[in-house]
Amino acid sequence: MKENNNQKLTKLKEFIKSFSRVAVAFSGGVDSSLLLSICARVLPGNVLALTVVSEFQSEDEIERAKEFAKKLQVPHRLVPVNVLSHKRISNNPADRCYHCKKELFTTMLDVAAKEGYQVVVDGTNADDAKDYRPGLMALEELKIVSPFLRFGITKEWI
Repeated sequence: MKENNNQKLTKLKEFIKSFSRVAVAFSGGVDSSLLLSICARVLPGNVLALTVVSEFQSEDEIERAKEFAKKLQVPHRLVPVNVLSHKRISNNPADRCYHCKKELFTTMLDVAAKEGYQVVVDGTNADDAKDYRPGLMALEELKIVSPFLRFGITKEWI
């Protein structure tokens, strides 16, 4: 039997509640914004938003992320990463997305740990897993938790 949206949302919230504290990899996009909002509701006072600042994010994106986190009253850290300083990324090899995700999320894990957060969640959804995405392997290796992916939540649902 297929789960309806309310059932998926209930399971998602219960799963998030199973953690005492979470850091959310927060780009300010639709997926991570919804995830941050849900985490803030189910774990009030125990959520940290982490936004990477690199060559690939615009100032507008960063500002929107800051405003949204502030609106939710979630502590927010900007995480500077000089992605293009890494040859495995800047040389533009086929597996650059793997190395980029690995670098970004390793840095976020370090910041989260220093702030007392042992779990980092991200907004990867079920549709993302359908495509060739070498970066997903890096997330798996680093034990990044992807609740939307775990519960089969698609971009359309989000």
